[in-house]
Amino acid sequence: MSPARKSGVGSLILGSVIGFALGGLCVYEATSYAALAQRESTTTASVTQMQQAGSHRSSADYTCYYSYTVNEIEYSWQTSCLPKLSGNSIKETLEVAAGLSQTYTATVYYDQADPSTGSPTEFGAQRERSYLFAKVSFGVGVMLIVLAVLGAVVASSSSKGGGGIIVDAEGTVIYPDQMDSGGRESADNPIRTGSEEEPIDRSMND
Repeated sequence: MSPARKSGVGSLILGSVIGFALGGLCVYEATSYAALAQRESTTTASVTQMQQAGSHRSSADYTCYYSYTVNEIEYSWQTSCLPKLSGNSIKETLEVAAGLSQTYTATVYYDQADPSTGSPTEFGAQRERSYLFAKVSFGVGVMLIVLAVLGAVVASSSSKGGGGIIVDAEGTVIYPDQMDSGGRESADNPIRTGSEEEPIDRSMND
């Protein structure tokens, strides 16, 4: 196998390993979300939406700060979010466009065993999303390993086939292994020309 083909097969194998690793990580996350979904509860949180300093007002540059109270204890966390208006007024639209902070209320989902673990999305939905990513990652990993095996088989076949064929002047394809076996067969069974007995001299009888 040529170095280029070896490199290609190696890259496919590496990609397959990465795909399986990502799939395993997604399964782990899905399992964690499944446990959280069983202890999930909801409450209303106060959300402050702010644009990050120095950003270009893209949706990925917004940060939402969530604050809520459970059993008279206040919890807070932050996450990246899409720009959202608390109403439909022109003033709010202009404030968001200008990068000014916005405050509104939203439903959050939290773990009853640990209320500090919260999310703006249901844990069950996050579990299904992680399982979907796991399936895609495992599928890519399997596809890459199949391509790597096929590439190795094709490269091995081509390297063996190229040196094992001889074409004579008449265009007949001759395989060296068959030629050797034929030569050995000829040596073991030589063809004799003429009669095995010496000819009788009939002139003496005349």
